[in-house]
Amino acid sequence: MRVIRGLVAGFLAIATWGSPGHATVDAILDYSIVYREPQTDAICYRRLPMHAELGIPAASIMQAVFSPAYIVNQSGIPSPYLDINLVSTRPPMEPSWLSDGIDEAGTMSLGMKVDVTALAKANGSSVDGRQKTVRAAKLGLLSMARSMNELSRGKFKLSIQFVGLPSQAGLTGVRLPAVSRWPVTTSSPLLVTLERELIDVGGGCH
Repeated sequence: MRVIRGLVAGFLAIATWGSPGHATVDAILDYSIVYREPQTDAICYRRLPMHAELGIPAASIMQAVFSPAYIVNQSGIPSPYLDINLVSTRPPMEPSWLSDGIDEAGTMSLGMKVDVTALAKANGSSVDGRQKTVRAAKLGLLSMARSMNELSRGKFKLSIQFVGLPSQAGLTGVRLPAVSRWPVTTSSPLLVTLERELIDVGGGCH
């Protein structure tokens, strides 16, 4: 039912997109974050709900991907609630909508820009600092793609422009392009490689 509602909302978005004065529709949508599993330290996907004002469903989900995801912390130390979303950085990466659509075959397309300038400045230009920034951007791409995959039932094309990425010279892992040469899909070599590099390494996800 969630998928059907998401696709219907997607068609609605194409019909009603325009200025901020257009009417919106409230809906509960699912999206995915990446978090660190406490018992194994593995980075894993987690599916969460959000209250969205549609709009453009995919763009709403992209905003959620980069937002804090708080859970109750039983010990209360250091605080009663913990943000488990690894893409919710401080300072934040800033996502913004560029384009969207659905073709005749039902494939959803989305263009997004993600500004990491503030995060790159805070992390600094050392190897460790640049590694942290690029790693956060990679995790952002993975969360975005996973969320689009769930919304579209695997029929999506995601184009991303990263603004402010630091130099990746001397860093470990696959190079993250600032601009997608081809849209990210479920079978994209970049997506497959990033998941192997970062997600469920060692089989620690439940």
